[in-house]
Amino acid sequence: NMLENLIAYKTFTPDQPGNSTGGSLNITTKSFPDQFTFDVGLSTSYNTITTGNSNFYTYRGGSTDWLGYDDGTRDLPKEYSTEISDLSLSPASVIRNRIRADETGLGDRFDAANKAISNQMSPTQMTAPMNYRANISVGNKFDLGGKPLGVLLSLSYARNYSHYDNGDLSFWELTQNGNLFSFYDLKETRSEDNPVVGGLFNLSYKFSPGHKISFNTLYNHNAVKTGIDILGSYFGKISGNADYHSRLIYWNERDLLSFQLNGEHAFGRDGGVVLDWYAGRVESSQLEPDSRVFDNTITYRENLGPNGEVVVDTFYGLDESEFQLPFHFWRDLTDVQYNGAANLTIPFLQGKSTSNKLQFGASYITKDRDFNDMELQYRNVKSLDIERYNGDDEAFFAPSNVGIIDYQSNGRPNLGLFLQDQKIATTKNSYLGNETVIAGYGMFTLDFAPLKLIGGARVEHTDISVQSKDSTLEVGAIKATDLLPSLNIIYALNDDMNLRAAVSRTLARPNMRELSPFSSFDRGTDIRLFGNPNLKRTLITNYDLRWEFYPSPGEMMAVSAFYKDFKDPIIKTFNPLLPNKQIKFDNVGDATVYGVEFEVRKKLDFLGSFFNHFRILGNVALTKSIVDIPGHPDSVNTEQWLIAQFNPGKGFTRPFQGQSPYLANLSLNYLNPDAQIDAVLSFNVFGERLTLNNGGASPDFYEQPIPQLDFSFQKTFFNSLGVRFRVRNILNSDYLQTLTFGEETRNIEARERGITFGIGLSYQIR
Repeated sequence: NMLENLIAYKTFTPDQPGNSTGGSLNITTKSFPDQFTFDVGLSTSYNTITTGNSNFYTYRGGSTDWLGYDDGTRDLPKEYSTEISDLSLSPASVIRNRIRADETGLGDRFDAANKAISNQMSPTQMTAPMNYRANISVGNKFDLGGKPLGVLLSLSYARNYSHYDNGDLSFWELTQNGNLFSFYDLKETRSEDNPVVGGLFNLSYKFSPGHKISFNTLYNHNAVKTGIDILGSYFGKISGNADYHSRLIYWNERDLLSFQLNGEHAFGRDGGVVLDWYAGRVESSQLEPDSRVFDNTITYRENLGPNGEVVVDTFYGLDESEFQLPFHFWRDLTDVQYNGAANLTIPFLQGKSTSNKLQFGASYITKDRDFNDMELQYRNVKSLDIERYNGDDEAFFAPSNVGIIDYQSNGRPNLGLFLQDQKIATTKNSYLGNETVIAGYGMFTLDFAPLKLIGGARVEHTDISVQSKDSTLEVGAIKATDLLPSLNIIYALNDDMNLRAAVSRTLARPNMRELSPFSSFDRGTDIRLFGNPNLKRTLITNYDLRWEFYPSPGEMMAVSAFYKDFKDPIIKTFNPLLPNKQIKFDNVGDATVYGVEFEVRKKLDFLGSFFNHFRILGNVALTKSIVDIPGHPDSVNTEQWLIAQFNPGKGFTRPFQGQSPYLANLSLNYLNPDAQIDAVLSFNVFGERLTLNNGGASPDFYEQPIPQLDFSFQKTFFNSLGVRFRVRNILNSDYLQTLTFGEETRNIEARERGITFGIGLSYQIR
């Protein structure tokens, strides 16, 4: 109820950003309500596998977790000073000699610092409640100095819960003897508590018929409180027949605050010359305070009891040579962006067509990023500490086992677990970045029926720099100026039918995360994802052809064909030559994507009076994508060479990551304004799509189709009170990611999603 319109652009024109390769969506919010408006809504929903589940994972947090804001509970404690941090870096023998119970109080401070950090390292359980949401919006138009002033305000709050038990989590790779090897085969239980707060404020003033100025503010705050438990086999990492057990608890808090001032000004006798502009500031942040990871092994041994019975003994292990010791980490990211643009539209040859115009414009965007990463890892000064862990997390990390546990007669301390600042990793992973894009364009619209031309060019200058806070590391940088031409040709076959053709050049830039030296780990499996400072931008040439038919207002049928040629596309792939699994962003030489799309919006009244209020909406896209696999069959240790040696059936090309061979959306809509009923049955599905290049000869990972059937029914009473019923995922489709080698298919990820039933009430005044 806050939206003015949504406009989708499927082909690039010079007035759009240069990275509009796959299309763009322009969202415009309302500025001038026609009259006083008031809307309030409440809704709740029930998920069949989450709601009421008593195994839902959570952990102790702060008093404002329910709002999505950490109240400081997870902050690095004030007791953990730089001085203490430096001490923790020293070898154990030095620490034992330096920390004494003397008048400096250093020992007490060291002990307090280690005990101040939360000792909960595993999630606890609760019963998941129902999801709920509340929203309210109000708007009005006032008279200010004889001119209209529009005001709109919207606030919303939601809290959603999601959970699944015993999801599959595995990784398989091809060995040199031609067999699939299970690097790990795990079961994952995950719970997420997701509070969301949002707000929107618009203020618009039309100080003359042709001049309007508006101020828009958008705020969104989203937090996720997560608990994870992973258990199973990890043959690629754990020696012997021990099981691997990992627990993770973390808090991720995202914040977005946007301010924008914009204006529209019409000049000339008929207002045909139009200047529109905007200037804005966007600040976004991401906070991960005091997330925790705890891994260990579990070994089961059968022994004979005193009466000859079989007794199973359980042994727990913490082995630093196989995985990281338990640790806490803090991460924070802040982006501050300033942007502005101006567009001038000048009509010409109006006697031929009112569509004829020239457009010129410029834009400027600059963004600064500051990313910080800090890890504190528990160290076991005495080997006895490892032996003390018997599966009781609470006892193992109890204050009596952390910091200084007692003192020797000479004043030297006996240390239990203590936290060590991983400063080398922390400095390498922290980085500063800047991205600046300056653009200008010129374009024309020339209509001499039945032919219409829209053409021009955009110039974009890109300057991206990402620098690790470890100054010895390579700087990731891109500096380039690109000319992005575009030509759209529209031929009117008749009043209701058009034929369109377009050719354009666009680009795709790596983001700062992809260029950064930051190494992030996949929670639970410890597979590392690395940035690449040597990435290049991608240049794309686009060709589009479209036939469209508008039989009546609100109806449309169209057939489109498209072809896209990519130079230096960016992919995410495993390095097959490293013993430890690492994923890296990289450029590959070339890629192409081509296909056809069918679209329809059609009323069904031609089937009889019963169908007067029915209509169908749908689209089907068939797409082929081809990406070159790097290397050559004769170049040793390249990816193509590995494939030729060990899995020649894989071939030397693969699909584009995330690109489905088919995509289908279909909706059946019943809209009866007289009865105030709006009902929609919608179905969508995509073909299997590549999620990750496994690297080398090993089979790649593919996400399998998830047929989604949803239903929504809304009835309005007395023109103001609305009741809505909704069902999502009626088919109860699960998420599944697999790999296939010959006749073998293995799950990479598999988890239930459940069916969600929702009901809502709304009240509105118009």
